[in-house]
Amino acid sequence: MSDNKIRNYFRQALEEAIKAAEAEGMAKKAENDIRLAANIEKMKPLVKLINALNDELGEVEGLAIFPYKYSEAVMIVSKTRHNHINCYIRPRHDSVYSYYESGLGPDYEFMILSDSVDEIMARVIDRIGKHIFALQARPED
Repeated sequence: MSDNKIRNYFRQALEEAIKAAEAEGMAKKAENDIRLAANIEKMKPLVKLINALNDELGEVEGLAIFPYKYSEAVMIVSKTRHNHINCYIRPRHDSVYSYYESGLGPDYEFMILSDSVDEIMARVIDRIGKHIFALQARPED
């Protein structure tokens, strides 16, 4: 095979590989966009409740509630004198919510899966209640 035929073979093969990768990337992006839209829709009632709770609370020392950019998930950060806890709430592909906590030491993790907005909100309220209690119970400096 001549050098030109080899070069042409590789150019054509690379061009085909690039086109295939581009098509695969576009298909994955479309799939991700569909999933993101479904997650946003699933999270709407929960984000609405969490935002209302956040408005009701106002500013609480060491507590931060962050809906993600498109409200496809929520992160809650609770920092007190002795604890730092991160909570993540997001929908899963199987139409349930995932509530995940980490902190309280290197080995602490807690997760529940639920299809109930009420159950997830009960966890959120419980975590925030514990945070507020820790602030109230701390000794005066």
